Amino acid sequence: MPRNKKPRKKFTCRRIEIPRISEERIDVIIDTMTNVGFSVELKLPNGTFDRDDMRALADFSNLTGVTFNELGEDRLSEEDLISSNELQCALSDSLTSLYLRTYKNKAKFYVPTGEELKTIQEAVTFFLPVMEEIVKDSPKLIIKFWNKTKNLMTRPDGAYNGVKVSSYE
Repeated sequence: MPRNKKPRKKFTCRRIEIPRISEERIDVIIDTMTNVGFSVELKLPNGTFDRDDMRALADFSNLTGVTFNELGEDRLSEEDLISSNELQCALSDSLTSLYLRTYKNKAKFYVPTGEELKTIQEAVTFFLPVMEEIVKDSPKLIIKFWNKTKNLMTRPDGAYNGVKVSSYE
């Protein structure tokens, strides 16, 4: 005789949901990266590169630093990996000097020198197609790297650091 007088609940199958990222979110990520490329190609040489564009470019730079550190050996050849590391360091230095000069002059827009412009454009044209391909192949991984990047950039007091990822070696 059972000790419990309550009837058993009827078994119901639970549907297992597989976590996935929708195509719309993937398109938003790719569009954001493309907008960074457009702003570097169009706004930066004309001197209309504002604070929002700089923040997006700094985020893109940091994301590429983390991504190439984690996936570089799988996606690139040895010489491309070395050149990407050098390019990442040069991009970080260019963005830092551009930011500091604009902050010192209290200007509204970021106006790069010729060398900074060349370095930034070269880095974005190198990193952008590879990053778009990685987003299409494995968007969950990119979101994981994005969260890792944001954790690197956020200070304990909640403030946000700018360009910080230059090299991981």
